[in-house]
Amino acid sequence: MKNISPFLLFLVSITLFTVFGGCAYITGEAIKMPTPTLAAVKNINPQEANDLSMLSGYFVQWVDVRTPEEYGGGHIGNAVNINYYAPDFKEKIDQLDKTTRYIVYCRTGARSAAASKVMTDLGFKDIYNMLGGFSAWAAAGLPVNQ
Repeated sequence: MKNISPFLLFLVSITLFTVFGGCAYITGEAIKMPTPTLAAVKNINPQEANDLSMLSGYFVQWVDVRTPEEYGGGHIGNAVNINYYAPDFKEKIDQLDKTTRYIVYCRTGARSAAASKVMTDLGFKDIYNMLGGFSAWAAAGLPVNQ
């Protein structure tokens, strides 16, 4: 048997790999992998939040991230109060069911945006941040619980 030069063996190997094993990469198919769906916070105004919470068939949990004093002055529906400024905020939020739909609000919208980001980082998938917060809700004449 004749000796095959190492260079020729290398060229044949590369050709076979490209034809049989590397085609997907060359054609771009290997790049077309499905991208994981990441949770994105959806910003909605108070009327949209009210409409979302009123839709039949959808359970929405309101999360009020204001202080207990602010919450005591009036809040939305069945909102659970988890103070954004509390040292254990992240731990309390993390105890919530990550598969539930949440509408997060504060007084004007800044804390709820930050809280929504924390929730996303913790693995929550269905988060709505109410723009304008409780102030915009009350100004729109929407129902308030005392």
